[in-house]
Amino acid sequence: MSDLRNRFGQLGMEALGTFFLVATISISATTAPAAAPIAVGVILASMIYAGGHVSGAHYNPALTLALFFRGGIAMADMLLYMASQLVGAVVAGLVAGLITGHTIAPKMGPTSNHLQAFLAEAIFTGALAFVFLSVTTSENTKGNPYFGAAIASVVTVAAYTIAGISGAVLNPAVGAGLVLTHNWLKVGYLLWLVAAQAVGSCAGVAAFWFVAPSDFEEVSEEARGMFEAARLRAREGAQEARSLLPQRGDAGPSQG
Repeated sequence: MSDLRNRFGQLGMEALGTFFLVATISISATTAPAAAPIAVGVILASMIYAGGHVSGAHYNPALTLALFFRGGIAMADMLLYMASQLVGAVVAGLVAGLITGHTIAPKMGPTSNHLQAFLAEAIFTGALAFVFLSVTTSENTKGNPYFGAAIASVVTVAAYTIAGISGAVLNPAVGAGLVLTHNWLKVGYLLWLVAAQAVGSCAGVAAFWFVAPSDFEEVSEEARGMFEAARLRAREGAQEARSLLPQRGDAGPSQG
């Protein structure tokens, strides 16, 4: 029961953190667009510090994907985290629309093309994934007090730098939460952004592997140990199953 409650707590934290992130993006873009990057960075840092000890405070499927490739989360947990983030984002989009009377969706800059938007999203999502892995999973930075500020700073910088190019989304849940509550016809651009963010996430993992190979070696050893233990359990199970089967040459039931 305790494990189940902890799991629901983790998923709830991911949904809650993503909710406040998307709500802040949507409301601030309507009421105070000039201050939106700062507002988004502050709420993100706050929610990271609030939920880091609960769920790891991803609030972003691209970061959860990066952690999966890093070896820090199982696939089943990754999918549950992503689903929770999406739910929180969609609910936030609806609530923000009720508060302001308007909904928003990411859009490409008027002088930008799809390639430029793709590259902008991929590069800055890669930077975000790299920073996330560096400040939350490396043994050299374990327990640091600045992880929330570091992650949120990348988002704030991206908002100032590429908002006029791609919309500076960097987060599939944010994009989905805004688009699905604004205009389904924009789903094509959403998918383009998600593809760029997935590429960026993988690039961030590759960059982390390149600069911190020792951290990856530690995780790889753990993964190999888990795999070896599972393989041995499977072999033992197969041996037990074979021992229960009739052996070749055993006498069958007597004929009366």
